[in-house]
Amino acid sequence: MAKTIIAYPQPQTQIQATGLCLGDSSYYQYTVANNIPILGQTWLINGNNISNQKAFKQFNNTLGTFSIVLNTLSDNGCLNTETKTITIVEKP
Repeated sequence: MAKTIIAYPQPQTQIQATGLCLGDSSYYQYTVANNIPILGQTWLINGNNISNQKAFKQFNNTLGTFSIVLNTLSDNGCLNTETKTITIVEKP
């Protein structure tokens, strides 16, 4: 008896971050390029769990470069991890 194996694609997420100045709130969100439904997500900044929402705001009280990690889980159980480096700078 032959078994059918179905391989589902991973979500192709793209992190977007705005408001990257000291003393401002940055806004983080993501899009899914291949339109795969997402069941859940976890955001980490420098390894610390920050949010489980699709989008969130965070107040910037420290200058520097930070690693943003987004883990997403699709409706078919496929996990994707997207990483982006951001830099918080002084206001112009």
